[in-house]
Amino acid sequence: MDPLMSGSSSSRPLTPGEKWTTAILLVLVLSLFSVEIAIDFSVIKLSALFIILFWVPLLVTHEAGHAIMARLLGFHVGRITLGTGRLWKRIERPGYFIEIRALPVMGFVAHVPRHLRSVRLRSAAVSASGPGADFAVATIVLFALGPDKLFSSSSDLWTILLQSLAIAATAQGTLNLLPVPSFDPREQTTFDGANIVLAFTRPDSYYASMIDSFRENGSRVFEGDPGGFL
Repeated sequence: MDPLMSGSSSSRPLTPGEKWTTAILLVLVLSLFSVEIAIDFSVIKLSALFIILFWVPLLVTHEAGHAIMARLLGFHVGRITLGTGRLWKRIERPGYFIEIRALPVMGFVAHVPRHLRSVRLRSAAVSASGPGADFAVATIVLFALGPDKLFSSSSDLWTILLQSLAIAATAQGTLNLLPVPSFDPREQTTFDGANIVLAFTRPDSYYASMIDSFRENGSRVFEGDPGGFL
């Protein structure tokens, strides 16, 4: 996903107590889920747990797809956010920083064009690259297992693991291609599908204003709450 407008999410980091509370709640939810799986256990029931566990590494892959494509197509990339809600940790890197937030369900990459040449097409390509990374993972699994094993019921743990990865990657890519706003009112972002459409409808002045803002403020435009980014 990409930030679209100014948001109201808090950039205040979580306190140590809040971090522990969040971690305990997540462990509790996973534990309850695991108990449900253990009742009348069968290996195939592990698939649901695997899908949930794969979501976070796939989120990293998804946002990395955005960031890499943005760099390749001539955008400044200043901020990569993994998760939503309150800030958990900030990692500084030369020229950009990574934010890890409390709820690892979605993310975004803040980027600004360096020039206006083919900016709409380039912006659409950046938005599409996140779901593209998800579908690439699913395609790799398809070739690794073969269509017969991928789409067949199995009791083999390794096969179920890869099937779950393919399902999670396809679900994440498909969900992000929906042309709808974000479900999180604290982050005024849109899903990648909406950003692909918006990329072709935004006026030149929209992109030009971001370039001007970056020239005036440099990397400071990526600080604070998300706002004014592609």
